[in-house]
Amino acid sequence: MEKIYFSEIRVLKAAENYVTLILEDRQLFGHITMQQILSQLLADDFIQTHKSFIVSIKDIEYVNTNSIGIKNMEIPIGKTFKTALKDKLRKKK
Repeated sequence: MEKIYFSEIRVLKAAENYVTLILEDRQLFGHITMQQILSQLLADDFIQTHKSFIVSIKDIEYVNTNSIGIKNMEIPIGKTFKTALKDKLRKKK
């Protein structure tokens, strides 16, 4: 068990019932589903961009048509998540 602060989380990447947490300075791997993670995250600070990715809104560096950039990573934007992402980014500005 390790205590993780929401402010440390940059990206969450899912693969079946496992999630990789990409933090400021390390990565952690856990046996948990995306739905379980989503229920614990602060809704104003994170957004799901793809069925396999949740990102920290404050860490988004750029947004393209089909991807976003965070810390040298290109994260895909799924078709079903585009509208919600655009709306949330407009509200945060």
